[in-house]
Amino acid sequence: VGGDGRRYLNEGETSRHGHVRLSDAWVNVRRPLRSFIICEETVYQANASKIQDYALNVQHAGSIEELAELIDVDPESLSATVERFNGFVKDGYDPEFGRDAATMAPIAGVSFYAIAASANVLNTQGGPRRDENAQVLGLDGQPIPHLYSAGELGGMTAFQYQGGGNIAECVIFGKIAGKNAAA
Repeated sequence: VGGDGRRYLNEGETSRHGHVRLSDAWVNVRRPLRSFIICEETVYQANASKIQDYALNVQHAGSIEELAELIDVDPESLSATVERFNGFVKDGYDPEFGRDAATMAPIAGVSFYAIAASANVLNTQGGPRRDENAQVLGLDGQPIPHLYSAGELGGMTAFQYQGGGNIAECVIFGKIAGKNAAA
């Protein structure tokens, strides 16, 4: 759920290089500023070792409302989301996001967890600017002596990612940077 206590994507969806299916297209995921994985004791215990390895902030409570208070989310909103989700589990169909029923389990019981989640990224976009010689440019637009870049750092597609484009940048600017650095 996001910071408003509502689901915002199909949690069971496998992303494709940062994209998720929306109808008949693969689009960039729009994520809220704050995200939480909400689960109950059985799911938490089944994944505890992974959670402990990666999670920085885990909250635990005896009710969904108490959990909502701990993560600063509207308790009514989170309770309604969990109730609606549990109805989807019971019906075996998720009309909100089309999640596969086989990947869903009810969020019920006497012990609940909220795991703060953050987006992970495969690569960077942006960074220092570079010229046609792969030289990194300073704030004044002039090359910084002996400093070169290749690939995603300062990439050509800084404002719109093009799948696979970084590979060509790595090869082309890697060769240019290596040649100029050696000179």
